[in-house]
Amino acid sequence: MFLLDDILMNMLGISVPGLDLFSTLNLVKDMAYRELYDPEKIKNEIKENRLLYEFGEIPAEVYNTRKNELMEQLEYVQQLRAANVSFL
Repeated sequence: MFLLDDILMNMLGISVPGLDLFSTLNLVKDMAYRELYDPEKIKNEIKENRLLYEFGEIPAEVYNTRKNELMEQLEYVQQLRAANVSFL
């Protein structure tokens, strides 16, 4: 029943922040995006990957593959920030 109320209120443009399902879901989504696309977190993962390689914990192929993935992710985040995406 409350879901139908939220849908109808959303269709009418009525929103009570924190009380309706859609605003709560949007808040959770934005928080997840901020954590996923945090450049400092990605930089720390790059450093950790390098240390694992230097200490011989991972082979060169794994290091290079993970490094390339992280560098692409960091570049993507920087592009999002340059475009002023709202959730970042």
